[in-house]
Amino acid sequence: MPTSVDPFDLKTNEAEPRAGANYSLMYWNADTFGNDQLSQATLGGSAIATWYAGVACRIQSGALTAYFFGEIQGVYKLIYIAAGSSTVLATGSGTPTAGDVLKLEISGTGLTGKVNGVSNATATDGNLASGQAGLFGYGGTALVTLDDWSGDNIGGGVVPYQPKYLWSPVMAQ
Repeated sequence: MPTSVDPFDLKTNEAEPRAGANYSLMYWNADTFGNDQLSQATLGGSAIATWYAGVACRIQSGALTAYFFGEIQGVYKLIYIAAGSSTVLATGSGTPTAGDVLKLEISGTGLTGKVNGVSNATATDGNLASGQAGLFGYGGTALVTLDDWSGDNIGGGVVPYQPKYLWSPVMAQ
């Protein structure tokens, strides 16, 4: 079940950050993620460069605290957010575009933000050791959306990646 610290709205079968001057943070709570985890979603919307949207890992229950990778007003960034106060850990390259698949992978203290499967921003940070995977955004009003979210543990072995959790806003209605 998705749970939100601050909600997302479901519009046209996509998750949209709630309109207004608030961050939106939603995470999966039906199971506990391992410390090494990933979160992935597809970016959408008509005015991507105006708002914030992306994926989050190690989200803390009941607090606006997590790691986030996504587009921040037209730039890809990897951010640490603590109680609503953000620190940019790395700035990526390229122009965020509707249809880009965003992925944040965290293993130990290593963070990697990917766009369409290619590493875009990397950092090392040890502020959060555990938490849940989910979505992050700011702004709303159908200008930026996220779709086809999945989250999983990152583990050893040779098993190909299979999403442990797959959540689509359509399923949550």
